[in-house]
Amino acid sequence: MDITLLKVLTIVGQNGYKTEVKNSRHISGIFLKDEDLWTTLANYQYNKYSSLLSLAICKAIESKDTAKAIKLIRRIAPFVSKDEEKNNPNKTFYKFKRYMSVFISAIKNKNMEVFNRMCNFGLTEKQTHSLMVCAIVNESILVIKYFISKNIDLNFHMLAEFSETCSAKMMKSSLNFGIESKNLEIVKLLIENGARSSVQEITIRYDSCYYNSLSPILICCISKDWDIFEYLLDNSNIVHFEELFDRLGVNGKVDLLKKLVKKHINKIKEVNPYVNEREIVQSNTLIPLFGSSLYFNKMEIYYYLLENFNIDLEVRYKIIRDLCILNKYDILDQFLTKYPGEITYFSYACEHESEEIIACLIKHGAYIHPLHESNPTLLTKIAERNFIGIAQLLLHKGIKINHQSNRGWTALMAAVTNGHKEMVQFLMDNGADQSLKNEHGRTVLEMAKYRNRVEIIKILES
Repeated sequence: MDITLLKVLTIVGQNGYKTEVKNSRHISGIFLKDEDLWTTLANYQYNKYSSLLSLAICKAIESKDTAKAIKLIRRIAPFVSKDEEKNNPNKTFYKFKRYMSVFISAIKNKNMEVFNRMCNFGLTEKQTHSLMVCAIVNESILVIKYFISKNIDLNFHMLAEFSETCSAKMMKSSLNFGIESKNLEIVKLLIENGARSSVQEITIRYDSCYYNSLSPILICCISKDWDIFEYLLDNSNIVHFEELFDRLGVNGKVDLLKKLVKKHINKIKEVNPYVNEREIVQSNTLIPLFGSSLYFNKMEIYYYLLENFNIDLEVRYKIIRDLCILNKYDILDQFLTKYPGEITYFSYACEHESEEIIACLIKHGAYIHPLHESNPTLLTKIAERNFIGIAQLLLHKGIKINHQSNRGWTALMAAVTNGHKEMVQFLMDNGADQSLKNEHGRTVLEMAKYRNRVEIIKILES
């Protein structure tokens, strides 16, 4: 055991305290009881045991004993002098960094009296930035205002070490930390005093570092801090418009989406005042948001997009496709009423077995005949699904009931193969020819017997 520590423990024993010291925090507790013991310890090896004083001060702060903490802080003064700082700043910093824990404790416990007393010793730029981040994370408004009054550069980048949610390899600005604190007052304070909303995070990976795409306003959108997002939207330049546009739509934030679009339009009009507002948002931006608004059932977003932007042919086809896939036949009916035109989206409808979608498409004039004579007709696909109502509608529209594909396949063969006796009966009643053969030379009766479709065989033989 070190001779200095032995002497301290001897003094502790002579003063009637327990001589069994388990750790440095226990010794710091002894200093709180009898601060004169620090003087004895300081006469020996200050550099080695100064952390004990730091622990004692922190313990006083945590116990709300400000007077005791300030008395202990006075013990630091002889060892951190202004003369030494001028002659050897690095050495002073080396000694003084042991007391950063005191700053942090004062910030966390919002003890401005202790904090101000510690600031009298001076801080390096790096220490100032670290403590600023600590103040933001712990939402200590008074400390933030103190550093702002000292004209600190708020656009510094600091390794994310005070926030448990941050990756250790991310460099964040003060505004990034402010957004993570979810405190609108802090964000306003930073923006109003020069923090740039365009400052992005820096990712450090291996031997390289680069700016990633997470701007402050995009971080708000991802974390769904809508109050802070709206404030940044009103008080900063907008980047990543397309991604913000899509994320707001997915979250159903139609009011914020309108405000974002208005700001985006005004920005473009500054360059070209004669631009058509409905054409500012391009189809490649509209398509994913239309899809996500339908998928997540954000219909207010869907109708806003529909009414305020040009829906060109590419966007129109994508919307019809998504509506078919999602089986939103009532919305599809409204859309096709507003935007009539040639439709060829039966494959999506049939794949998802949507009778209502197919009926809606036919109602609005979808092309029902095969694009080539060698292809199977829509009636063949309908027969596979056993949609008798749709089959009846198709026959009424003039589709050929006995059309054969290049494999000789007919609608009646599709119904027999899939065992749909009701569809077989319907097709037979409407003139289906059972004598036709497929590419293997088999008739529908032979196919039914091969698959042992007893009830269908009776219909065909009757």
